[in-house]
Amino acid sequence: MPESCHKVCGGKLVKIRVEFNNNKISKIKITGDFFLHPEETLILIETNLIGKELSECEETINETLKNNNAIMYGIDSVSVSEMIKVAFNEVAFD
Repeated sequence: MPESCHKVCGGKLVKIRVEFNNNKISKIKITGDFFLHPEETLILIETNLIGKELSECEETINETLKNNNAIMYGIDSVSVSEMIKVAFNEVAFD
C-alpha cells in the first residue's frame, strides 16, 4: 500500500498508508505520533474516508470529529488531507 510519512507542525511524525481505486480511497491506515480522543474515532475517520475523493477528505475528517465530539492532538484535518494528496500523487506519477 502506498505510504506518505510527514512531520507536521510541532514535529509529530504521521504515516498514512492508502490505496486508491478510480481516484477514490479504497483502503487507508493512519498511524503516528499523535493523540485522538476518544481513540476509537480514528477507526471511524478511516472508515468514513473509504470511497471519498481527495477533495472530500478534510470535510469528512472534520465531520467525523464533530459528530463524535473528538479532538486531535498533534495533527489536524488539513495535515492529514495534505498527506493523502501526497500519497495519491506518488501513486499517480509512478
